[in-house]
Amino acid sequence: MGSLWEKIANISPYVIIPEVEFAIKITGIDIVILSEEKVHFIQLKTLKGTLTGSQVPRSRNELSIQDNPLFAVAFNLGQWTFNDSIIPRIAGQEFWSKISIDYDIVENNVKDMLQKIEKAFVQLAAS
Repeated sequence: MGSLWEKIANISPYVIIPEVEFAIKITGIDIVILSEEKVHFIQLKTLKGTLTGSQVPRSRNELSIQDNPLFAVAFNLGQWTFNDSIIPRIAGQEFWSKISIDYDIVENNVKDMLQKIEKAFVQLAAS
């Protein structure tokens, strides 16, 4: 689902997806944003607990080589598995407001989407 959040975030005029815009892959970086007069290099996940323990060091290494790194999650749910004293992290509304997208609109539409998917799977299972 990570690429879905990237595509939604890309609606913002403050977001660049390097692979889409420039056909380049920056290892460990999903999006780049301009916020508070700084360019931030962001690894974007779905939830606070998305990373497993073995993935944390890799994410830390990938982010630490960038100026203004940020670990962000689309939804403020769960417990953080990414902890670092140098690399800031943001979740949910704090992330979406940083790129000027209304969190309530994202959250409500994602809920609707997931309910539709669930209903479709229930119908498939019943048939």
